[in-house]
Formats: sequence, structure tokens, C-alpha cells
Amino acid sequence: MTTYYFPYTVNMSVSADFVINRNYLDTQFEGYKLNATSLPICTKNILDGIDIVYPTDDQYSFIQQREYSIHDHIHCDPWDSLSVYYVNSEWKIKCFTVPSKEPINVEEPFEVWEIPNSKQRLVGRSNVTICFASNDLVALSDGGGTIFILSTGDRHQRSSKWKSLHFEEMEKPGRIVDAKSPNLGEVHMLFAYVDSKQTYLSHLHLKSSDGEQWKLERKRVIYGKSILDYAALALDCSVMYIVSQEELKSQELIDEEKKPVIENVKSFEWQQNYEEVKLWLDVECNKQPTIKVSASELTVTVPEKTLLKGQLYRPIEEGLTVWTLTNSKLEIVMSKRDEGTMWPKIFEVSDLHGKEISDPDLVAEIHSKLAHLTSEREDVGGATVLNSGQLEECDINDGDRRAFFAYDLSSATINSIHKVELGSGQWLMHGPRSLKGPPRFCIRSDVDGIVCEVTKEHKLSHTATICAFGFIQASKSSRIFSFFPADISYAGVVDAGGRIFLYKGGLRPGPKTSWGTQYVLSLADEERMLGIHASSHHIFLLSNHQLHVIGLSHS
Repeated sequence: MTTYYFPYTVNMSVSADFVINRNYLDTQFEGYKLNATSLPICTKNILDGIDIVYPTDDQYSFIQQREYSIHDHIHCDPWDSLSVYYVNSEWKIKCFTVPSKEPINVEEPFEVWEIPNSKQRLVGRSNVTICFASNDLVALSDGGGTIFILSTGDRHQRSSKWKSLHFEEMEKPGRIVDAKSPNLGEVHMLFAYVDSKQTYLSHLHLKSSDGEQWKLERKRVIYGKSILDYAALALDCSVMYIVSQEELKSQELIDEEKKPVIENVKSFEWQQNYEEVKLWLDVECNKQPTIKVSASELTVTVPEKTLLKGQLYRPIEEGLTVWTLTNSKLEIVMSKRDEGTMWPKIFEVSDLHGKEISDPDLVAEIHSKLAHLTSEREDVGGATVLNSGQLEECDINDGDRRAFFAYDLSSATINSIHKVELGSGQWLMHGPRSLKGPPRFCIRSDVDGIVCEVTKEHKLSHTATICAFGFIQASKSSRIFSFFPADISYAGVVDAGGRIFLYKGGLRPGPKTSWGTQYVLSLADEERMLGIHASSHHIFLLSNHQLHVIGLSHS
């Protein structure tokens, strides 16, 4: 009897498009004016170095290189906005604390725990990640395939030392993306790792009856050939949220005898234009078909047999769907909900491609638009010429479509309960972890940064706009980090030259002014920027030899 991995597509229950709140856009915003006022900066030297891991020669794929390049070496505590943590070259976790009083100052770092160093020299390991699950629990990955649950005690006390409660060995080296303790004696965490082709995201549920002895209750994995831009848990850990270019799939061990057989699907043809999709299907004589259609799914059956069933690639207007049966030939006409788009396929499932027939009217329209490109005569009229100031490389987005997914974690298998199409807007950044809910994240729309927030109904809401930030980030060719605090009171960019660009006054909703304020801070350009954490009153910036703390109280 053979056991094997069988990937299957998660069933979608609700699919929707992301709606931008037009009230949060400001077409009158002109830009940001430079403010020469200096901000207070306190710098502390780090004499014991920072633990930094670089990809090996075998980790050459883009998805692997990205895992190392996006790593933030500063670990922040949502329960204490005045403290940040780092891992030194000896695998000791140290804490920097800023006293709340002015003027700005940074106390000497103190050690809280030493990671067992059996895997410190492991080739191919990831960077260490620390995630604060509660006010007295921490989840830690050593990057070598071991995860720990640590008891921290009162983290506001410098004398408090962390203690290991439990550890688990994972299949591959990876990082902890999120961890929460919704109830006493319970921890949920998301653990991600990549290989040369795919991203894997594991959900782990651990429990303890006495707070000392812990046990892994459940572990599920989803994976796919997609970059993972965002992953977070709901406050009660019943739902997981991700943003990726493609839907991730569940991974299950299935007995060979129970291997599901895909039913033979009737062959079909389809055609599309910008407004609608047509599908043709042969139906057996003297059999009346039954068509069931929803916004995201189409099913065609005859008595005692299913001819066609699948989830549509994009939503349709179900109330406008019509069908006719002529000489055993069934024609179904569906109206696209998002007019003006072309579908690469009609169904999500790869086994339901069918044969696409080009629309002759659409082909003629495209040919007429492209005719001037192959003409033997120069077309001197009608075309708009753009100068170099109007056509800039930074205006080109990455062109990759993304979607937001909500997965139900309460059942035995991970099921998707909500999907929101984000379109091809460039991914900009995500905010810090918050005690109020999943972190916010920001995508580009036109020149602006659109801040998205997960609602209590596990849906996505446009909660704010950072004016012109999409253009700003795209123009910073040497950008390393982009950031904003939990209250979105400002946004910023850190570049490889050790400069920090801060932008205030461009938040909507907020006071509508034509101009915002830009601050530029220059730090030591020979330092490599390794991590950043933004709060309402401070910015913590970590380099390979220093910690810089910038005060914002008077900005």
C-alpha cells in the first residue's frame, strides 16, 4: 500500500473584487515639500555583531533569494513599543530599550536568552525569527528547522530571563511569519519555508494543560508556486490570511486506495470578448440539460450525469446568464463582472481548459489598433508623444496579479472562505503587528499607496490612502525597506545609502492639504541597513554595527 502527497485545489466559497473608497483619494494633492528641520537621533554601537545568513550557491532561485533579502533583523514587541530585540553573532538575543522620558536616549542592551547553537553553522539555514505570541510567550525559529516556545516573564523588567518550554523539529529550515496565543495554554503559529520552486506555509496548533508541558495538536500545510507577500492570523486564530499571486493548495497524505478519480469531462469550446464569455457544449440527444450558475461557478448536468462543473476564472453577473439548446448543441452566454478584462482560461482547474476560439470582431479591432506598427508609411497624425519627464521607468508596475485569501482553520482541512482580487497593483509594504488585529498592508493604485485592513468579517477594507507613496517607492531604485507605524501617522523609505525619507501630511482620510512634508536623514553610508521598526514616537533602524533611534515627538 503506497502513501503519497496529493495536492488539491481549495474550494472557494466567496470571491470578490477589491473596492477602493473614492472618498479616501485626493486628486488635488501636489506632493511633499522638504523640511530642513533636524530630528533627534541617538546611536548605539553594537560591538558583538549581528547574526546574518546569506543564501548559498544552491539557493539561486528568485523565490529563495527573496526570503533572505526581505528579512528584518529587528524584532519588535507589540506589548512594548519602547523595546526592540536583535540576535548577535553568538546567537544571544539582546534587547534595546528607550526610556519614555526626553531627551531621547538608548540604554545598554541586555541579554534575555541564548539560542542552542547546534545549528548555527548549518549550511542553507534561514535567519532567526522571533514572534511575540502574548505578553509572556514568544515563538522562535532558529532558522535551522527547530522552533521554540519560550516563556519570557515580565518583559518590562530588565532582570527577566527567557526560558524554553517546548521545541519542535520542522521538515526544512524556515521562518515564523506570525504567532498568537488566543487562550491560556494555547499557541498558533505560521511557519514558512521555500525551495527552488515553491513556497510552503504551515499552520501549527500547540496546547498545554499546565503551561509547562506542550504538545503539537495539529499541523497543516498549504503550498504553491507563488511568492508569499503577507501571512497573518486572526486574533482568535480561527482564520488565516495571506496575500499571494496564486492560490496556495493543501497538502494531505492520502491512501493510494482512496485516490480520487477525476471524472471524464465533456469537451467544450469557448470564446470571449471584453464584455462576455460564450461556451458551447454537445449534449446527448433527447436529454434536457440543467444549468446551475453562480457568480463563481458553472455546472451543467443531464439526468444521472454531470457534463461540466468548475469554478470560473473570474466572477460573472449570474443574473444576466442565458443559454440556448439547438440540435443538441448547448450555448451558454455569461456576462463578465469586470468588463474590459481578458481571461487566460475559463475555469480555475487546469483539467477544464477547453478549446478557445478567437472572436473575429475582437481580432479585427486589435488588428486595426496595431496596423500603424506594420505600415510602410509613417503615421504623422493623432499619436501623443511623451517626453522623458512624462514617461519614467518608475511608473511601470510589476504586472503580477495578487489576491487576498482567508482560510478557515477550525476544520480538519484548510478551506478558503473568502477571496479578494487585488489586481496588478504593486506590493508596497505591510505594517507592524498590532494587538487590535492582523497587520495592515499597502498596495499601489495609480501613484498612491492604498492601505488595506482585514475586517472582523474576514474581508478586506480600504482603510486609508498614503498620497503619492506608490510613485515615491517606485522612484527609489536603491530602496531596502518601506515602512509605516500602526497608526499610519507617517510613511517612509530606507535606501542602501543609509538615508531615511519620511513623509507626513499625505494621509487620507485626514486634513486635506495640497502639500505634505518630507524629512531626509542621512546616516553612515558605509553601514548596511538590516532592519527597521516604526512606532508613533520612534523609528528604530538597525545596521551591521549600530542601532539608530530617531525621535518623532517634535516633528
